[in-house]
Order: sequence, then structure tokens, then C-alpha cells
Amino acid sequence: MGHIVDYNLHTHTYRCNHASGTDEEYVLKAIEKGIKVLGFSDHAPFKDIHHFGMRMDYEELEGYINSISALKEKYKDKIEIHIGLEIEYDKKYLSYYKELLNSGIEYLILGQHCYYENGEVRYWMRHIDDFDGVKRYCESIVEAMQTGLFLYVCHPDFNANNITDPKILEYIGKTLGEASVKYNVPLEVNCGGLLGNNYWSILKGTQCYPNHYTFKEIAKYNAKVVVGMDVHSPSAMDIINADFLRNFINAHQLNLLIKVKLTK
Repeated sequence: MGHIVDYNLHTHTYRCNHASGTDEEYVLKAIEKGIKVLGFSDHAPFKDIHHFGMRMDYEELEGYINSISALKEKYKDKIEIHIGLEIEYDKKYLSYYKELLNSGIEYLILGQHCYYENGEVRYWMRHIDDFDGVKRYCESIVEAMQTGLFLYVCHPDFNANNITDPKILEYIGKTLGEASVKYNVPLEVNCGGLLGNNYWSILKGTQCYPNHYTFKEIAKYNAKVVVGMDVHSPSAMDIINADFLRNFINAHQLNLLIKVKLTK
């Protein structure tokens, strides 16, 4: 069966150094799969951080914008294309987020993968396994929501791989579900967890995103959710299990947005 929605605003490119395929190959695959709205949102660069293997370098940003802009024009009669970035939040970068949104980037999605402490990169997924860590993770996302700069929150249950306590996972859903409604920032049901071994982990009931405990709590607040493919290769669009995703959303009675507006 086809995909559950006809949009995807979570598409990566080779520039992040953990994805493959040309920009145009993603567009052609999206057209083949019946996607009507395709948003590129590769891992954003920071001017002061070189992070090989996770994000593009700042020097690549202009080429990224130019490439997607050219494809937007070339395929304008077949598909609607937008230029975004997935980026982490830290209040010291507030002016930078605004600069990006004023220089060719149409939208930002929040992917809170890591934070920087004493000059070191610390991944939320690897460094959270207790309640205090989860609270800090959630607080950082809520603070980002308050800025109004982010279109939606990617994989709010990102750190679920590292947590086995259902009560902690429910706390994530409660905190982010309440904030989502309060600040009108949707939460993403991320398809990255439906690829490869992660998909089988979900079927076995082990913790992975999309996480059952977290979204069961999110649903209580009727928070808006979006679907994000989070594809790192064009072929990934072929292997996302749409039936499982449809069943997951229906089982939790999630408030799915069938269309996503890029401006609030």
C-alpha cells in the first residue's frame, strides 16, 4: 500500500556524510512514490562546529541551497519542493537560526540529537538513562518550542533506545505532548525506526522510535503529529512499512496532520 501521507519534509543528503544518493535521485524517487510535497532537511551546519559524519560543514550550505533551488524549478510541474534543515537547539544560537531563515532556508525542524558539554559532543541517546537526563532532554525541546522558530519536533522519542522504564517514556510523552499543544508545534512520528533492524525491535516490543509508551501519552493531549520519513537514501522510501505506520497511528488515535503548512 502507499504511504499514509503525501508529504515528507524530512529528507537528508550526502552532505551529512551518513547518507547517500544525489539530490535529484531523492526527487525522482519521491515522484515515483507519489509524494506531492518534498522537503529537504539535511543536518544543519554550525559556523563554529566541524562535526564530520553527523552534519554538513558550513561551507556546503550555499551549494545545498542552490542545488535544491534548481531542482525546485526543474520539477515544479511534478512536485512541490522546499528547502529546510534539521538542527539541534541551544539558546546561544538563537540569532543563527533566524539568520538561516532569512537566507534561503524555508523551515527548520528540531532534531535534538546532542548537546555540547565541556567541549565534547554528548548524544542524548547515549547519555540518558535516568530521569534527570530525560528532564534535561525534555526541557531543551520545550525551550526550543517556545521560540516559534521550529516547524516541528523530529523523533521526540529519540532517546527511547536507551530507556526501559515505561514511566520515564511516559514522562517524555506527557511533557512534550502538553508543550506541543501549548506552543502549537507538532511532533513527528519518525519512519527511521521502521527501517532495518529497528523495525523488528518495535514488533518485538522493545524500545525504539516510534515508541508506544511515549505516543500513548502524547495522544492524551490530542497533540498534532506529522509523519517524517527521515530517509538517508532514495531507496529508503521503498522499504518504509506504511501498513505498520498506519496501524501505529490508528492504534494510538493520533491527531495526524494530513497537510503541513510551512508557515504558522
